[in-house]
Amino acid sequence: MSYIGTTKIGKMFLGNTEIAKAYLGTDLVFQKGGGSIPPGATPVSWLCNNTFGEYIDTGINPDNTTIVEIVYRDFLDTSGFMFGSRVASTNAAYAFSSNGGNQVRSDCMNRLYYSSTGLGSHTVRQSNASCKIDGSNIAVFNPMFTGNNLNIFVFAINDGGSPKTMLKNVKICSVDIIKGGDYVLKLLPYVMNGEGVFIDSLSGTIYQNQGTGAFTWQ
Repeated sequence: MSYIGTTKIGKMFLGNTEIAKAYLGTDLVFQKGGGSIPPGATPVSWLCNNTFGEYIDTGINPDNTTIVEIVYRDFLDTSGFMFGSRVASTNAAYAFSSNGGNQVRSDCMNRLYYSSTGLGSHTVRQSNASCKIDGSNIAVFNPMFTGNNLNIFVFAINDGGSPKTMLKNVKICSVDIIKGGDYVLKLLPYVMNGEGVFIDSLSGTIYQNQGTGAFTWQ
């Protein structure tokens, strides 16, 4: 804990960046803290794409260390991709989708695995080696996926550079992406100026709808 005289310092900033820790070694070293949430952003429980047009581009392409973890609810009445990236329909796929009828599908290197889930809140965690729903494996892959150069989309799959096979009525509560063992993205839902957006709690970056339509929220 830091003090000025006998007064405790609550937080320190460099510009708009919060400093989590500071060290005095041979040099003064600052460790970056959490991102600053923009003024006027109101947190909500989830964002929903109520048409087939809404999606976001995470700006992150998958490699063999990538893990995507998403908390979602109540989408299984339609088919389509919740998130994903693939070079072509038969090659270098890293994706997760619904097949309708309470079935989810994990797709890594075009290897398809199915599992049934009920409505309500669920957590999917996918790597190049496995896919888990609520902590239990639905798939264990032979980890052949090494990556591709296409950003991961959410609410759709990035199929050769374009959003395809969008999933309607999925309610997403959070999106975490890990690469090389470190979190590189932590998206949470907010409303700003009457628009549903995701904000990265690591950087404060706003992620708006990149497609048509508009997100709904609760």
